Amino acid sequence: MFNPDPEPKDSGCPVCGGYSFRFLGDNDVRCLLCSNRGTMDASSGKPIIKIERSDHEMFLSKADLFRHKNWLIGMKARFIEKKAALKAVSLDYREGGTWINPPQS
Repeated sequence: MFNPDPEPKDSGCPVCGGYSFRFLGDNDVRCLLCSNRGTMDASSGKPIIKIERSDHEMFLSKADLFRHKNWLIGMKARFIEKKAALKAVSLDYREGGTWINPPQS
């Protein structure tokens, strides 16, 4: 958390150094480690990931930690405010549909 930023890599996330990405369509990607969004360009034959820091990511500094804490507090308040509406939506799915359960070992 308190180390210097990692060196940028062409095929990894330039923010955290991660190598796992969610491909969101077109050339948009999200790093699965730090949650930052960016783009991928493979026109050179090798994927080049370009990602910028965003407001919602992993903690790279103490200030990031406190910013995330405040975001969580706000999200909790938002959930409490919308809890009844969310419950009403989820009840529609309670009885219907097909549940897929992992095999028991």
